[in-house]
Amino acid sequence: FLAIGNFFSSEQTRYGKPSINNDGIAGYFIDLIELYLCEDTLPVPNDTFYLHIPNIFTPNADGLNDAWQVKAKGVQQLSAAVYNRWGSLLWQQEVFADSIQNELHLSWDGRSNTGLPASAGTYYYLVTYTTTTGEIKKEKGFLTLIR
Repeated sequence: FLAIGNFFSSEQTRYGKPSINNDGIAGYFIDLIELYLCEDTLPVPNDTFYLHIPNIFTPNADGLNDAWQVKAKGVQQLSAAVYNRWGSLLWQQEVFADSIQNELHLSWDGRSNTGLPASAGTYYYLVTYTTTTGEIKKEKGFLTLIR
């Protein structure tokens, strides 16, 4: 977590109490900023559902955001398709869970089904997944590819 502020009593601080103007706006001096990094994380319950669909990626081989990665947990099946502006299918992938506890990943490297790099621009995606109760759900949206 992040702590910002002066946590001393008015006798200990060199700035005194905050000044308040006629509009009721207070002015504070910040003389302490600390960042606390926690190494422990809370466990995610096994039956927790989540779906992560990024809307931008940069397949430029710099090691950062080089693939469009859709992630889901708590689903039986996950599939995604990417279309160009004319509605032509560029890429699709489907995975099935061997356990509902496992996270499913789909990854597109920015190449079409023919292996050629897709141009920088905006694409349309359709993500379909099957819930643990067997319900089929769809998410759709736009994806930006930057080269």
